[in-house]
Amino acid sequence: MCPPLEEIKGLTANELLKKYGQYDSMPIDIKKILLDIKAVLVEDDLSFLENASHVQENIKKYGELCGLVLATKEDLNIFYKKYPIDLTNDLEVKSVRNRTRFTLAHELAHCVLHAEHLEKGYLEFRFENKKINKDFRKRNEYENLEYSANIYAGQLLVPEHKLKEVLNKLIMPSLKSLSELFAVSSNVMRARLDYLGLEYVVDV
Repeated sequence: MCPPLEEIKGLTANELLKKYGQYDSMPIDIKKILLDIKAVLVEDDLSFLENASHVQENIKKYGELCGLVLATKEDLNIFYKKYPIDLTNDLEVKSVRNRTRFTLAHELAHCVLHAEHLEKGYLEFRFENKKINKDFRKRNEYENLEYSANIYAGQLLVPEHKLKEVLNKLIMPSLKSLSELFAVSSNVMRARLDYLGLEYVVDV
């Protein structure tokens, strides 16, 4: 198993945040964690993969290819989607930033939770996952792995202790304000709040 995977496999989200000095940060610097564990980050349009037949099948089923992890005996390589972006458009800049942050957190989650798969040379792809069933009884193995990685990514980007700390200071916590504070999309924030059973105001 490559050294970065050995370093982080099996850690809880809080253990990982503490180990790499992000436990009290907000928003979490996910790139710094990945660089600190010596992961190789590659931003690419991913077109070199999208033409493969098995990838195309998954794109049709689960949505756009956003990233992947490739582990060798020595290196941990994380590829993430390079999006065309209008730097004068603040909404677009934030949207791309949030998508990238979640993709990186999701791939890091696979490294922690599913190191054994990666050790065997298994390529871990991240698609948009629009059609993953919330009912575990109806999910296949791939969907179970993706679902657990999504939950872990949410725990990394929106740690429960920081979220509750913020909620205690706000009279009326809105989805939009919380999303901006943690630098995540409203969908990610909504999923995290619902998962924890916390109340909020929908304003987006």
